[in-house]
Amino acid sequence: MLSSRAFLILISLWSHASFGLVGGYPVYSGQFPSVFIMTGETEVLTEAYCTASKISPEWILTAAHCVDDAYRTKFQHRMKLKADIKAGQKLQYSFETKEIKTAETMEILEVRLPYGPLPDVALIRVAPQGTFAQRPVAALSRGYVPHNLWIELVGYGAEGEGDVAQRPARLTFHGAVVSTTDYLTSELLKLGTAKEEVPQEPHFFGVINWPHLPGHTNLGSGDSGGPVFLNGTHTIVGVNSEGHCPAANPDCEVTNNSWFARLSQIPAEWWPPGICFR
Repeated sequence: MLSSRAFLILISLWSHASFGLVGGYPVYSGQFPSVFIMTGETEVLTEAYCTASKISPEWILTAAHCVDDAYRTKFQHRMKLKADIKAGQKLQYSFETKEIKTAETMEILEVRLPYGPLPDVALIRVAPQGTFAQRPVAALSRGYVPHNLWIELVGYGAEGEGDVAQRPARLTFHGAVVSTTDYLTSELLKLGTAKEEVPQEPHFFGVINWPHLPGHTNLGSGDSGGPVFLNGTHTIVGVNSEGHCPAANPDCEVTNNSWFARLSQIPAEWWPPGICFR
C-alpha cells in the first residue's frame, strides 16, 4: 500500500513527464486558491510577470524585486523584469491555473517595501474587485523555520525552454526541504559559485532539492514572489526570491536550487493590521 507522500510523488512524476514543465509539477484545480500571476499596468502579463498571493481582503504578498526597479538593482537580480509598481497604477493579475488568458486589473493603493535591501519581500494594497475579491486568503507564519522542514515552493513556472513570452505560464509547485546555510554554501561552491555570491542568514535559508524528488526546486521564469508554504498547508513562511545558475553555464535559465526570503526576519510593526498569522 502506497503512502500518501509516495502516491503524490508518483503523480507528480507522471505530471512532470506529461507536461514537460520546467522544474515544477502542475497543480490541480483549487490546490493553491490564493496564488496568482501579476505584473504592472504597462507590461504584458506573460512577458514581465511574478507570482503573488492574497493574504488579506486587500493585501498582496510578493517579492520586493518584482515591484521596485531600484530594489532590484540593489539586490543585483539578473531577471528580465521591467515592472515598476507604484500606488496610483493598475495591477494586472490572473488566477488561471493552466494558462494565462485575459488579465484582470485592480487599482494599487499602497506599496510597502522592506526597511533595507533584504529580505526580498513586498506588500501591495489594492482596491479588490473581480476574481481577486472572490478568492480566499492564505495565512502567514512568522515562526522560526527549522532546517529539514518540508516546504512547498509555489509559482508560475514556465513550460519548456525558450523566450518567456513564447512559453505558457502554468501554476506549479515543488516539494523541497530547508537546508542549512553551510550545506547550501558547500553545494554552490561545488558548482563554481563565488562564496560572496551565496545568500547568508539571517535573511535566507537555502533550499536544496530533496534527493528523492527529481527535477529542480526553482520553478522557472515567473516563480519569483510566489509563496513558500509549510508542506501540506496554506500557511506561508516565506517568499520565493532567487535561483542560482552554475558559473560553468552562463546561459542557464533554469536552476537546480533556489532560496527564499523568510517572513520571520520581518519586524512585526512592518505588517499592516488585518493580516492573519498562525
